[in-house]
Amino acid sequence: MILYEDEYREYIIHQGIGANNRVGSSPNSHISYLNRVSRLIGQDISPALIRNRESINNIITQLNELNLPKSTLSNCKTALNHYLRFSEGG
Repeated sequence: MILYEDEYREYIIHQGIGANNRVGSSPNSHISYLNRVSRLIGQDISPALIRNRESINNIITQLNELNLPKSTLSNCKTALNHYLRFSEGG
């Protein structure tokens, strides 16, 4: 689950993410990647969890242990970084 999912979606749309319709860059893709991260780590995506870059790196380390493709890890990290900026008032 993503805390503030609707607000996050609006944020990434407002930031122009996916405006050029690149695969993996659409707002829906970002939501999908965050939901996948949430399921894989067994925690809700929230500002308390995604509080800084170190917390993102820790999550990526956990995901890396699952042997996910590098492209998936990269997309998850991008979505997590956008969520951090959103939660900081970006």
